Amino acid sequence: MRVSHRARRERRARGDLWNWRRSSSAIVFTAMSSAETRAEGERAEVRECERGANGEMFRAAARAAARAAVRAQTSQMRMGLAATGDAALAGTTARRALSTGREDAKEMAGKISDGLGTVALVVGAAVGCVVGGSMYASTTEELAESVEKKTHVPSALRGTPVEGAYGGIIEQVLALRQWMDDQSHNYLDPISDKLLPDHPPQAEYIPHTLVLDLDDTLINSNWKRERGWRVFKRPGVDGFLKHMSQFYEMVIFTDQLMTYGDPIIERLDPTRYVTHRLYRESAQYKNGEYIRDLSKLNRDMGQILYISSKPRSAELHPANVIPIKPWTYEDGSKDTALLDLMPFLESIVRLNVQDVRVVLDSYKKEMETTGKDIPQIFRERQVAFQRKRSAKLANSPKITRGYDVGQKSSAKATAS
Repeated sequence: MRVSHRARRERRARGDLWNWRRSSSAIVFTAMSSAETRAEGERAEVRECERGANGEMFRAAARAAARAAVRAQTSQMRMGLAATGDAALAGTTARRALSTGREDAKEMAGKISDGLGTVALVVGAAVGCVVGGSMYASTTEELAESVEKKTHVPSALRGTPVEGAYGGIIEQVLALRQWMDDQSHNYLDPISDKLLPDHPPQAEYIPHTLVLDLDDTLINSNWKRERGWRVFKRPGVDGFLKHMSQFYEMVIFTDQLMTYGDPIIERLDPTRYVTHRLYRESAQYKNGEYIRDLSKLNRDMGQILYISSKPRSAELHPANVIPIKPWTYEDGSKDTALLDLMPFLESIVRLNVQDVRVVLDSYKKEMETTGKDIPQIFRERQVAFQRKRSAKLANSPKITRGYDVGQKSSAKATAS
């Protein structure tokens, strides 16, 4: 009975061993198979010996042999487990090595990518600094002129190996800026080549055109902490607009947006003495400033006058500009610059001057020599003209009506 019970237990152990062996690797399967085969042979020999044995000594020897077989089988199992552990450890080590290699490769690729990005950033920053510095240092026209005259290379670099490279870089920068200027014309030029409508074809009289700047010429925007932003009219602006509208086609041309300028002009000129209003989209953006291109007004350039406290705003046509002193709110109400200009502007229309640029040129030359403004020069010229006329009339023979001829001859006879 003990033998059969042990056999059942061994069979149960063999079944468990078989289930464990199915889930093991090929190395464990081979080791356990050989161990089981040897254990089975030894158990068969033990059973044969027990069948023929009659003594207790032989049964003890048989039990010892069975225990030895079990110990051998257990040893083989441990060896298989150790081999499995070694294989698993080797697989884990290999996976870790592979993962480490992949991470190293990724890290190396990331470093290379970062290096290339840094190089590209440095090159781009250098090019941007050169282009931006050249834009602040000179305009595109000035740079093109220096390249044409071969003066774009500093004297310190001439005759050195760097001269060719530096000159080539400047020429490339010039080409880039010219291309940028060509592309920007679509966004920086006025919205139309005819900013004002045509005169009626049946018009018998075409007036001169008087263009007025807005900021610091007709108004001043002033800010204080107590009241915030306020817009103030220049002294005399109301009378100026009303009187000049009788002689000129009047235009207000500002570099402000329509959303800012239109409400101000509406309050400034509620009776619509000013015929046309032009805003920022009608100006040309050039070198960081909004320039008024008077040639796009669709009017005769010889009959256009532009009054502004910023003469550079019409640098394309300086011959048509009448400079005026800028006005601020702090100057108070004693300013009379607009009112002083009215006699001069009125005389241009009354004398029907065909080209105002010729007249303004003579006044500006005298301004440079004397330092006086146009109203002062106009008054002095008017006074000189009146004196000259009075002297001429005094020296010219008097024209009689004929009734005093006889009286003079009788007076001479009486005296004789």
